[in-house]
Amino acid sequence: MLAAIAKLAEEQGNALERAFHLFGDGALLGPGASRIHQGLTEQHRIVRQAFLRAFDAVEQIATAQGKPAGVNPPHVRPSPAALPPSPGGYVGGSPALMQALDDEFGRVGRNWQDAGRELSGVLSRLGLATTAGQTVAMAGGRLLEQRDDLRRRRAQLLETPAPSLGVLGARSRTGSPVEDLAEQATSLIDKGIAWYGDFWAANIGRLSVKLGRPEIGKAAQQYVDKIAEPFVQGANEGGWALLKGAWNWSQLGLITDPVGYLNRLRGAGETADFARRQPVEFAKALVDLETLQNDPGRWFGRLLPDIMLSVATAGAGTGITSANRLPKGLNNGSHPGISAKSPFQDPAITRHAGNAKQTEFDANFANIKDVNPQFSTRAWEYSNNCQSCVVVVDRVLGGSPPISAVPHHPAHPFKWPGSVTDSVGGGRAFRQVKDYDEIVSEMLKSGDGARGIVHGIRVDPRTGLPRAGHVFNVVNRGGKIYFVDGQSGTWATPETYSRIEFLRTN
Repeated sequence: MLAAIAKLAEEQGNALERAFHLFGDGALLGPGASRIHQGLTEQHRIVRQAFLRAFDAVEQIATAQGKPAGVNPPHVRPSPAALPPSPGGYVGGSPALMQALDDEFGRVGRNWQDAGRELSGVLSRLGLATTAGQTVAMAGGRLLEQRDDLRRRRAQLLETPAPSLGVLGARSRTGSPVEDLAEQATSLIDKGIAWYGDFWAANIGRLSVKLGRPEIGKAAQQYVDKIAEPFVQGANEGGWALLKGAWNWSQLGLITDPVGYLNRLRGAGETADFARRQPVEFAKALVDLETLQNDPGRWFGRLLPDIMLSVATAGAGTGITSANRLPKGLNNGSHPGISAKSPFQDPAITRHAGNAKQTEFDANFANIKDVNPQFSTRAWEYSNNCQSCVVVVDRVLGGSPPISAVPHHPAHPFKWPGSVTDSVGGGRAFRQVKDYDEIVSEMLKSGDGARGIVHGIRVDPRTGLPRAGHVFNVVNRGGKIYFVDGQSGTWATPETYSRIEFLRTN
């Protein structure tokens, strides 16, 4: 039995080795990846200690009468070092390696559950406590649960609305000092809350295993994940949003960011008009219905600062936090707008989603199909990185080798419009155009090889209400104008956008 435990320990105690190698190869990048890697390291340590304790207990029985054990202790490697920070702090990585990592989580999780049951059986037959086996099995269960939980955690980490679009052209390139401080502090404190929540739950889990009640540890982890952590993070986000909103609407906000202040005033007028025309959609945006439905703990946490301010100011401050909730809801589809008509439909002049097939796109633009390869997953960071995609696509259309676009990350957000204009604008700025025909005319006059970027508001075809801002590319090839979308890896859909702006890039 001692030999069986030693073999089991060496096989399963080192089972995460490939997963750690995948992290080192860049399967996942960014602060979120560091947290995941740290949690994986902790599970490795717990399983390693469980196997070594089980071996020691059985060895004591085997050598009780002074006979040598005859079996060497298992060699289970210690936990690896912490994952080094990735350049730029972005979340992303290799799609193939990410799939391999997910497979590893599933394989190791199932194997640990089987190994835990087998170890418990051995210990039970010897009259020993089965705590070590239960620990290994529970670690396997948590690893399997983490496959789904990772997606939720990443979504929380990346949860931030798309950059708001100023009606005077764009938001200022740098926010006010208080706004920058609020964003950095919110992100830092949220990470601290998540770390402490995991630390507390892990300690409860270890204690519950020692007491022979592992279900208590599992309940503690669920409490942290679903209630405590999102609520406290929501209160943190709500408090900093309150400070940021108060600053933005103050005289100091006007002094430090005059363009943004004027945009907010103009936007308030449009919002009032929208509330009159679409009261139901306005109410949804006001209360941030999406967060209430998907993450009620975080929603109630954000509500706490509003209630406190309401009590302190006899209700006068509630308007500030209500205003702070509006941009997220409005960016999700409640901002008024009218879609622009499609460009020339003549296939001899323009090609886009309205008159061209995917096979033609694949044949002509194969080098930009994989600029954003994880778009099909609908993950937040790959559905909100169009600014990065248009920069990469413009360079590829200009002759550069294809590379993957950077995914969106709240700790390193894209600065609209600077992220685009500073990279490929050549010192030029986006300018308002009447319609797509104006863009097509300019591109035709500029000749073969002319490139540009189109910016508009994405409109929901069912309601006529835009969802958020979007940018895509346009290029003249042989006298024909192609509208392409590197973020989705297909033709652009110009007719779904309004408030068109255009930037020539060469």
